[in-house]
Amino acid sequence: MAFAAHSKRITLSLQLPGGPLPSDGDAGHTHQILTNYISNALKYSPPETRTTISVRAKDRYWRVEVQDQGPGILPGEREHLFVEYASISSKPTGGEPSTGLGLSIVKSLAEAQEGRVGADFPDSGGSVFWLELPASRPGAG
Repeated sequence: MAFAAHSKRITLSLQLPGGPLPSDGDAGHTHQILTNYISNALKYSPPETRTTISVRAKDRYWRVEVQDQGPGILPGEREHLFVEYASISSKPTGGEPSTGLGLSIVKSLAEAQEGRVGADFPDSGGSVFWLELPASRPGAG
């Protein structure tokens, strides 16, 4: 993702907890989810902005958030975000293609791992797309 960020002069910021992130989730599925989220953040953000990826514990889950400084999503379109072929009025800022399938795939991959996904829209603008995956339980497995 570094090349895409560099080409639009978008700063990527990573905020991780100090220790390991034990989860029983599927690494390949999680990678695909995060790649989609980060790719979308870069795709819909204007040049010379910041995308922040953060991870923190939340209850019995690890919560990963990808926050951008793009235009956000209109309130009437938010309920369609994780639906196949959903169309929103926000358009990529660099002419990148969009199929409308990425977020529905993200949702399926998260649910296959007993995880959940969603998005928040701060009053200050932008979007925060999140993934929550169950943290490993001591003695599980």
